Amino acid sequence: MLAVFASSALFGWAQEEPQYKPGENPYQDEFVLKLGEPIALYVEIDGTRFAELTITPQGNVEPGKNVKCQVVMTGARVASGRVEVLPVLLLEDQNGKSLDRLTPAPFKVRGERPFEYKDTITASGDSLAAATKVWVYLEIR
Repeated sequence: MLAVFASSALFGWAQEEPQYKPGENPYQDEFVLKLGEPIALYVEIDGTRFAELTITPQGNVEPGKNVKCQVVMTGARVASGRVEVLPVLLLEDQNGKSLDRLTPAPFKVRGERPFEYKDTITASGDSLAAATKVWVYLEIR
C-alpha cells in the first residue's frame, strides 16, 4: 500500500490542490449550469475559499410547477474569524435572459475550517428547464 502511494506521488498521480483565483467582495461571475453537476468556482474572497456549487432538483422538472432544489456549496475559511456568506443565484437561458432569482439562506463559516453548506430552495420548472447559465453572487460580511 505504501509503495503504491509513493509511486503515485512520484509520477504525479496524486490529486493536486486546485488554484483559487482572488475575487472581490461582493463577488459575481457567470457559469455554465448543468443541473445536478458541480460547478467549479475556485475563488477566494476575503479569506474564504469557494470550491464547488451544485443545484440539484429534488423531483421532476415540469413546466408550470415549482420544484424543490438542493443547493450545496463547499469550500473553506482559510482566514481566522467567523464570517457570514450571502449567496444569490440568477438563472439565465442561453441568450442571457434572466429566468429566476434563487436566494438560499445566508450562512456562517467558522475560521480556519472547511464547510459544506446545504439548503433547499424552490424554483419554477420553466426556469430550471430553460436555464443554461447561472450568475453567482457572493457577499462576505
